[in-house]
Amino acid sequence: MKELSKEQLFEAVEGIFDSMLGLQVESAWVAAAAAPGVKVTSSVSLTGDWNGSILLECSGDMACTLAGILLMTECSQVDENVKDVLGEITNMIAGNVSRKLHGSTSLSLPSVVSGSHYTVDVLKGEKVVELPLFCRDRMLLVSLIRAATN
Repeated sequence: MKELSKEQLFEAVEGIFDSMLGLQVESAWVAAAAAPGVKVTSSVSLTGDWNGSILLECSGDMACTLAGILLMTECSQVDENVKDVLGEITNMIAGNVSRKLHGSTSLSLPSVVSGSHYTVDVLKGEKVVELPLFCRDRMLLVSLIRAATN
């Protein structure tokens, strides 16, 4: 099964942000250090001919902005609606990625975590693409993690 390039992952993300949110994303050279405060991470696993995960990480403020656009309402704090939206965006990105992988792949339900002090580790996984992005002058990080083969 082929691997996805950084450019292909960017196309998958850019398509969702443009068509579903009406937002432009730009590639950043490097990921900035996480800003203090609440951050949100959403994950969707892919299983089948290609096994791994997609992670979408952003600040709580950016997650609220994305939710506000998609729900057409003001969102001022990370709540269940904001988490649901971030999970759905990650699910749509994962769907685009699975089509680019050209194989039989199933998607898991999204998992979303938020808070100020946490890390997300995909056990037995290898980060194959890390894509730092700017959107509305805020950082997002999309990572493609391949499950280790035994």
